This record gives sequence, C-alpha cells and structure tokens, in this order.
Amino acid sequence: MEIKGIPCTLKSPIAVRLIKKFLAEIHKKHSIDFQKIKSKTTLIKRVPKKEIDLGTTGQVIKVNADVYSEAFSARVVEDIQAEVICEKMIVCIDETIKDPELMFITIAHEFGHVCTTEKDLARRNAPSDEWASEATADWYVYKWGYGRRSRKIHVKYPRHLLHHGAMPGGTLTDNGITYRLTRNFVYRNSSDPQKKINDRILELISKSGISISDIFPLKQ
Repeated sequence: MEIKGIPCTLKSPIAVRLIKKFLAEIHKKHSIDFQKIKSKTTLIKRVPKKEIDLGTTGQVIKVNADVYSEAFSARVVEDIQAEVICEKMIVCIDETIKDPELMFITIAHEFGHVCTTEKDLARRNAPSDEWASEATADWYVYKWGYGRRSRKIHVKYPRHLLHHGAMPGGTLTDNGITYRLTRNFVYRNSSDPQKKINDRILELISKSGISISDIFPLKQ
C-alpha cells in the first residue's frame, strides 16, 4: 500500500486513516514540507515490538540511500535547495496506540523529524543534539497548526523529559545550568540574569530585522 506515494506496511485502519489525514493536510497547507516528506521518506512501518515494550510510540530510522538505488535515490527538491539534510528515513509508528489523538500527534512529531534541516537544529540553541532534534520536531508540529492539540495530549500523557526536553515555557537543568524553552522553540540560559537580558535583547533585535552592525558599527 502507498499513502501519497509513500510505501506503508501498517495494518491498523485507524493508523492508516490518521496518516492519510495528516499527509493530506500537509500537502494542502504546507507544500514545501510535503515535498520534503515525500522525497525523504522511504517507508512507513510499525515500531519494532522490542521498542514498543520500552515505551516507544514513534521513531525515525535513517537509512543508506544507496540501498534504494533508482527507486529512492537521494535528491534535493529544487524549492528546498541545500537546506535539507539529504538522508532517507523510515518512519515508524506504534499502531497499537489506543488514543487516536496521541497517535495523530505522534505521527506529526515523527514527520517533523523528517523535515528537520541543519539550520533548524542550529536555531534551537539547545545544550544537546537530542534536545535540539526533539525541539525541532515539536516546532514543526506547532508550525503545522497542531500546537494546542500537542500541549493538551502531553498533559494527559506526559513525555520523558530527558529525551524530549522541555515544552514551550518550561525549563530544564543541564550541568548545573537552567535552560528555558521559548515559544519559538529556542533554548535560553535562564540561570544568569544578565545572560537572560542579553538573550532577550538579541531576540528582539533579530525579530526587528535590524543588524547588530547597524547599532554598533565597526570602527574602520
């Protein structure tokens, strides 16, 4: 079976229906991201049982594009250009999830990983690669309009903080430093009051579109 041109081996009618719904919405409202998903996803399948037993509801497995030769040759869609991480991925979903809403948000989160770019990861300013990756996947969930649903479902089903990191407005401590995740999914050092002020100033300047050099011109 294929869903929007992507091979799928899931058996659960609910899982298949939710993936069809998700991909149709992204195709309609976020065409560039849909191109990323379609060009990078080689297969949608069930999470391995041993991972389900450990509590994994979804995961993305990176694969060697050479294995897929002509059918799944690594390529970059012209509209996306070199910003895309040129990797092929298998999206795994636990199709035994009982709550359809949790399954839908899990699907969106995993495809957020598929869409992740190097620039996305750098923007997160995260203290670890894992937190940068998870925050970026969540950023896509919110970008696609599922933020409110994500917040609500994760109140009902709390996530593993050490893996997923903070939710927007939340804090985490790493090596004695407390970080706060902003609404834009950027980690800020909130342990040092002056650093917090400086980060806020830089964030406001960045939003205004003004260059730092315009404010503090370099001496010739």
